[in-house]
Amino acid sequence: MTLGFFLWGIVGFILGGAIGPIQTVFPLFVVLYGIFNSLGEMGPGVATFLCAAESFPTPLRGHYLGFAAAVGKAGAAIGTQVFTPIQNSFSDTQKGQQGVFLIGSAFAIVGGIIAWALIPDKERDLESEDVRFRAYLEEKGYDTSGFGESLLDQVKTTNFRING
Repeated sequence: MTLGFFLWGIVGFILGGAIGPIQTVFPLFVVLYGIFNSLGEMGPGVATFLCAAESFPTPLRGHYLGFAAAVGKAGAAIGTQVFTPIQNSFSDTQKGQQGVFLIGSAFAIVGGIIAWALIPDKERDLESEDVRFRAYLEEKGYDTSGFGESLLDQVKTTNFRING
């Protein structure tokens, strides 16, 4: 995620800083813009959901994936509403595009720093997080005898009691 953010920011600064000369060579702009978009998906685009999936125990994972998705959608909506007026506030279109690239790239670098500093380096074994979560619940007095029990097993038991 951090690598994607930093590379995304660097390519964005290149595009924003030299947008005039780059736009005169259309194939160069297309290639650089394609790389720019790919880096956004390589890093923060996919890793947002991976971080939520790997950082929490199985019973909570779906909630945090939903939260990550909601924050991503909110960021996209806010960005759409904020960057258009910023772009339009410049005297000409090219300066507005340049400003948006530079501001967005600065946000990417800040995102890379936040990812580097705040996202823990998790173990590859996700089950250990479940074991720690179960121990925490038991320590706090919760019954974990049904921990990990599938919904299908619960339905079968309920149907047997109702029909049997």
